[in-house]
Order: sequence, then C-alpha cells, then structure tokens
Amino acid sequence: MKTTKSTTPAVYVGLDVHKSSILVAYALSDGSDPAVYGKLGGSNLALERGLLKLRQKRATFIWKPSNKSSNARLSG
Repeated sequence: MKTTKSTTPAVYVGLDVHKSSILVAYALSDGSDPAVYGKLGGSNLALERGLLKLRQKRATFIWKPSNKSSNARLSG
C-alpha cells in the first residue's frame, strides 16, 4: 500500500500558564511566524474548550513540565 505525506502543517501550541489565566500561542510546522491565539480563563474547563478548538486545526501539543522532567507529547 502506498502512503503519502500529509500536506497540512502541524500546529504547535505554547501555553503560558498563570493562576488566573492561560495565554495560548501557536506556530505552524510550515515555518510561518508564530501567533498569539488568545487568553483563556484559568479554569480547567476554559483550557479544555480552547484546546478543543485548536485540535480542529490538527494541533500537536508539546510541553515541558515545571518539575524539569523530559519533554512530553500528546497527539490530538
């Protein structure tokens, strides 16, 4: 079976997490400039809703936990 590489770029998401808000930025894997997606409320529900919207853009979430563990990846 022949496979083809997808032409849709991945979306990389950055989260700047604070107690009462989360600033979300993203960059496409095609090399275009990163952009600010917006500011979300600090609740789990607000974060979940915002990330679900980004998931529709084929987002790949990469984060580095604050305890200095290795990077982790969650595909959507």
